[in-house]
Amino acid sequence: MPEHPLVIRYRCCTCNGTGIDTDNARCHDCDGTGIDNHGA
Repeated sequence: MPEHPLVIRYRCCTCNGTGIDTDNARCHDCDGTGIDNHGA
């Protein structure tokens, strides 16, 4: 699955950039975006 160019450096560590957490729910750390924008 190719990465979106904007996600490469700031991928959310909690969901690994997917936007979905381990419970198949929207990741609370990145609010489902897959981008870590608050240093979580």
